[in-house]
Amino acid sequence: MRDAQELSDTTVDVPLTNVLVLTGGASPLAWSASFADPSIATFVPATDTGTLSTNPGITPLAAGRTAVTLTNADSGAVINFTLVVTS
Repeated sequence: MRDAQELSDTTVDVPLTNVLVLTGGASPLAWSASFADPSIATFVPATDTGTLSTNPGITPLAAGRTAVTLTNADSGAVINFTLVVTS
């Protein structure tokens, strides 16, 4: 797990078999992400069913490197970082 606010302008290494779970912020449902190379990873939005809630995350798809932009629609926060997926 990583606090989304602490990812700004960093490089994050994630093994192909792991998920980067994002924490932090008062509105986890408001996060979205875009990837310079969407073949490297995909965004999994937060959920809240009333009885179960999950944090957003980034699931690796292939080894490689991509720029990531996280955006929080509620707060207006925009976080840019580099994701490196290792095999």
